[in-house]
Amino acid sequence: MSNLGKLRRLYLLVEKVEHAFHPTFDELYDYYYDHGFEVSKRTIQRDIETLRIEFGIEITYNRFREGYYVDRERSLNVNSFFRFLEYANTADLLSEDIRQNKNNLEYIHFESQGKLKNLHLLKELMFAIRNDRIISFIHYNFSKETKKSFTVYPYGLKEYQGRWYVVGMVENIDNPLKFGIDRIEALNVFDQTFQKDPHFDMSDLFDDVVGLRTDREKEEILLQFTPFQGKYIKTLPLHPSQEVVEEDDQGITVKLKVRPNFELKQKLMMQCQAVKVIQPQWLAEEMQEIYKEALENYKK
Repeated sequence: MSNLGKLRRLYLLVEKVEHAFHPTFDELYDYYYDHGFEVSKRTIQRDIETLRIEFGIEITYNRFREGYYVDRERSLNVNSFFRFLEYANTADLLSEDIRQNKNNLEYIHFESQGKLKNLHLLKELMFAIRNDRIISFIHYNFSKETKKSFTVYPYGLKEYQGRWYVVGMVENIDNPLKFGIDRIEALNVFDQTFQKDPHFDMSDLFDDVVGLRTDREKEEILLQFTPFQGKYIKTLPLHPSQEVVEEDDQGITVKLKVRPNFELKQKLMMQCQAVKVIQPQWLAEEMQEIYKEALENYKK
């Protein structure tokens, strides 16, 4: 079986364990079978071992409830792994269909946004991160329109809206920095290693934000959407913390618990007249100023 096929099995396993209430081993077996996988029970056991050994995801048996669950306290970066499996499972489903009939490509249209530069660097960067290797590169700053050399202790990769960033520490700078790999030149992976900070946690950087960065503290954000736009927001939330607090003929009000930043405001600007910031007041006022400036541009 292809690697994509194996990943699809893992996706089904995690999906069943996450969304069912402590499924039994037989229920896992039936779930595999219902989705086209006729496997032995030993294969399911190996898949559970694969998740633990290769991906750090602990699927544990609860004797009291007589079923399986994801032990999040003992697992590494569960949400990122689930997102990865979603990508892999989608790729497997599409590739299987295309293998059956190559003409099926005519019916699939991907977003035409061009090819992101330097994707080939992902493999080298992952090697450096995994092996605690120091790296250096030249990075172009869009806002300052300058190039600068950096020596970085890399800790991880971040994907946002189709762009990839390497996250790491730089000497004499307290906070981790994020560098867009599309703006990296002359990447060098040294033989020299560094000692990673055991308290560094990528989740602490990104779990409470939409996008990449902010210095603000976490706040409760209330947003009111029109009834029509609210249907989209419910099916594709702005953030995992999103929850619907009110829904009536006037629209849908949702609550987010995030650290407000530039990327959140960008998301709100994309909704334009279909969304209104209810709280905090300072964010509502900032959005008003943004729309006023935009209107002035059209008047000119």
